[in-house]
Amino acid sequence: MKIAAVLRCFTRKGSCRYAVEVFTHFIRKGHEVHVYSNSWDKELEKTGLHFHKIPSIKGNFILQELSFMVFATSIMKFKKYDLVYSQPGRFFSPDVAGVHICATNGIIGQLPKEPSQRVLYMIERRNLKKCKKIIAVSEHIKMELVSNYSVPPEKVTVIHNGINTEEFRPATEKERTSAREMFGIPKEAFVILFAGKPFSRKGLEYLMRAMPFIKRKAFLFIVGNEEIEKYANLIKESRLEERLKHVKFMEKISDAYHAADMFVFPTIYEPFGLVITEAMASGLPVITSRTSGAAEIMEDGKDGLLLDDPTDANEIAAKINRLIDDSGLREELRKTELQKLGDYSWDNVAQRWLDVFEMAEKTQTF
Repeated sequence: MKIAAVLRCFTRKGSCRYAVEVFTHFIRKGHEVHVYSNSWDKELEKTGLHFHKIPSIKGNFILQELSFMVFATSIMKFKKYDLVYSQPGRFFSPDVAGVHICATNGIIGQLPKEPSQRVLYMIERRNLKKCKKIIAVSEHIKMELVSNYSVPPEKVTVIHNGINTEEFRPATEKERTSAREMFGIPKEAFVILFAGKPFSRKGLEYLMRAMPFIKRKAFLFIVGNEEIEKYANLIKESRLEERLKHVKFMEKISDAYHAADMFVFPTIYEPFGLVITEAMASGLPVITSRTSGAAEIMEDGKDGLLLDDPTDANEIAAKINRLIDDSGLREELRKTELQKLGDYSWDNVAQRWLDVFEMAEKTQTF
């Protein structure tokens, strides 16, 4: 197949990683893939992918989104491809749409109230109606699409994100020591890691509020490209001034996992959450919200601990204390997490994507 993939960014960092893993797999299977994007990792030009620059207009979020969609659609108007892939808000009428987040932000049965989000919702709805196949990153996203966008359920295939278990693996003692030295974290501290942005949606506030109720004087390590100063009062109230480290950006997020003893992610709305499975693959016991997409592949008490109410500081603290008190449970979680993630290699996940593309190629009309 000759495939066009239209994405605003194409990089191994952050949530864009899935596209790199999936489409480099397509290349290895003998398909021709052309990437239309604002930016990409230069090293990926050696993989056999063909890259094409889409101009960008600086401004607010909705202006960037709309301008990208108009430019991408115009540039590709006379191009010939077997299939075009895009997220539903970034190209008019893709053949295959990948949905990792919706304009309705996880709320079933309620449309966006903000004008910009309402515009994005209408564009998504129009494009999802016209595309041949949809890949949703979680069952919750599928539910959103069916309930809020009137998408036929048979049109949607749920494929959870994969994990690179060579990059994300348990740290050796030497790697653990080196990572703590790198970030200036005390060698003997019990380190709770939080990673992601925006902090408000990912639940950092509620984790901070839980810290005073933790039995052990734990160290909070925060990774996320956002200002921490807005939490200054809360940091003081939670007595975290000497027990907190914030890093906005790092080249290798695996270094952060190597420095930690536990990963806590009380996210409010999370279509999937790559950081969750990265932490699991790194051998960290994980506490996260029951409603996060990655929780769909977890069993409470077996692969991690799941929060019923991520805004409840007492529940967060209770789950953390349970893991602090029970080293046997921590070890059991590590073992079962690593076993489970073997089924979620990127090769396995990308092959499932390829199966959907092959079905879309045979689909003429709906």
